[in-house]
Amino acid sequence: MLKKILLAVLVIAVIVLGVVFRAPLVAMVRGLVAPTPELVLSPGGDFTVNLLDPGMRRYLRVKISLQHLSSRALTEELTSREPEVRHAVIKVLRAKAVDDLTTTEKIESLRQELVAALNGVLERGDITNLFFVDFVIQ
Repeated sequence: MLKKILLAVLVIAVIVLGVVFRAPLVAMVRGLVAPTPELVLSPGGDFTVNLLDPGMRRYLRVKISLQHLSSRALTEELTSREPEVRHAVIKVLRAKAVDDLTTTEKIESLRQELVAALNGVLERGDITNLFFVDFVIQ
């Protein structure tokens, strides 16, 4: 009889502890099983392109960094498909005129357009953000 009472108390204690500490335990186990991926920055490269300005010889020089989730597959793809990645960036930049790059809103639109173009090329992950490290129009 004493064994049954002790077993019942032990079961109730385990149930109570499970209910009280469920969320922290689940979070800890998830962290151990699948750690949260972190965002990393990869160099995107330097680009110098002629702008689409009739009659003028204007050019744009930019240096970009790419932000993405930490992924060996995506990092390898960025390296192995560098010509395609560079082509996608150059294609977007060359279609711009000086007037398309004069305000903060227009540069933000360009940034979003570049992210979309890059994600259209990549197959093993996505670029989450793009940063202009250098941005010169001449």
